[in-house]
Amino acid sequence: MSLANKLATLRAHQRLTLEQLAERSGLPAALLQEIEAGTTTPALGQLASITRALGSRVGTLLDDAQVEGAVVTRADEQPPSLRAAGSTLADGMNFRSLARGKPARAMDPLLVDLLPEAEPRDSSHEGEEFLHVLTGRVELSLGSERYLLQPGDSIYFDSITRHRLQAIDAPARLIAVVYQPA
Repeated sequence: MSLANKLATLRAHQRLTLEQLAERSGLPAALLQEIEAGTTTPALGQLASITRALGSRVGTLLDDAQVEGAVVTRADEQPPSLRAAGSTLADGMNFRSLARGKPARAMDPLLVDLLPEAEPRDSSHEGEEFLHVLTGRVELSLGSERYLLQPGDSIYFDSITRHRLQAIDAPARLIAVVYQPA
């Protein structure tokens, strides 16, 4: 099931209108409609706001089947991308779950790919984030501060602070671990 279908199903299961979800999430109803239609991909912060408003977690949308015990993601496996159907990486950000199937997890570890030509989007959501740059260079705007991160660099921050991530000069890949309080 696609991200769009999962969101629409979660909303319908709770018998919420788009307007009610918009009010709960703080996002425009028109944006939510585009997300559910699969014509746009939400930024990670937007997705966190939506899932929190639905009483769920970002990771729930990435899971196809639940696994008991440890979850292993092998190097040669390509976890499904969390992008809208038909969208491209030109949207700027592509993220894949590294803990698919782990039920009731407190953190969502993600593999994130960024393109430098994409327009970055501001994000803000409850919880904390940890970023570790694998390749490329990224700039993180965090409130009024800016951080240039290179391969091997990492940063841990409160994600309620408005933040924006952008690749510099070339595509970048990083590990992101997102924690949202229950």
